[in-house]
Amino acid sequence: EDEMLVVLPGTHVMALSTAILAALRAGATMRLLPRFSPQAVLDALAGGASIMPAVPAMYDQLLRHLDTTGTALTAPRLRLIGTGGAPLDPGCKARIEARFGLILNNGYGLTEAGPGISSTSLGPARSDSSVGHVYPDCTIRIDNPAADGVGELLVRGPNVMKGYYRNPEATAQAINAKGFLRTGDLARQDGDGALHIVGRNKELIIRSGFNIYPPEVEAALSGCPGVLQVAVTGRPIPGNEEVIAFAITDGSVTPEALRDWARARLAGYKVPRHVLIVADLPMTAAGKVRKHELLARHGDTLPAA
Repeated sequence: EDEMLVVLPGTHVMALSTAILAALRAGATMRLLPRFSPQAVLDALAGGASIMPAVPAMYDQLLRHLDTTGTALTAPRLRLIGTGGAPLDPGCKARIEARFGLILNNGYGLTEAGPGISSTSLGPARSDSSVGHVYPDCTIRIDNPAADGVGELLVRGPNVMKGYYRNPEATAQAINAKGFLRTGDLARQDGDGALHIVGRNKELIIRSGFNIYPPEVEAALSGCPGVLQVAVTGRPIPGNEEVIAFAITDGSVTPEALRDWARARLAGYKVPRHVLIVADLPMTAAGKVRKHELLARHGDTLPAA
């Protein structure tokens, strides 16, 4: 009886696992949109879609469209909403849940370990940005954890790939002798087993010898009233690295106000050295921010390192 709204790119593992295969397994109807647009999604929801998986950036654009046009959300049959594929900050989660009147489930996976590794649907409702509990047949390890419990996430189970096609060297680097896949993601695990993805190995910012995980800074800034979306990255400076934040706002908050907000909530070394208010963030088709493009795009606006 369900109608699955498929708006994610079909080439992405999240679309395949949470939408297409799920709908086929249940015998549900699929409503496929050729591309994402806020109005097309709202029309589909008004027309009877009952389940919608989408990345956080899509939900953000939906909320902004509703606010800009002054229209009300009409979704008479919608009963399940979920997200994944990109970091979800608590502020964004709270805004989505308030507007939709539903719990937003969050999950984690990657192409090499499809259809997924964990989901908040397996445990009680959460208000944080956890990706939930690990699926029953999966085993995870936090490799070489730091003092804060953060290390690279390793996963083993029937969902892990056999290897990269005709590339045994890359396969050997990705899967260790015990069959654990090195995800390249940094994670920690709560005492109750809930998993938190705190960033990518390649995105880790090291400032004055301290590790800084961009999603933690993004989550803090996103809680500031007037902030719609945030991306944080590092910029090399002589002998060190500094934190740079790029924020989309509703026009009611200044860069200095955002830095003050961060100072009240983060250790000093985590506070962004510079905050830029931008009109948009470069995105992939799967809704992930192209962070490597941010410094190149806005380098002329930033003060010299």
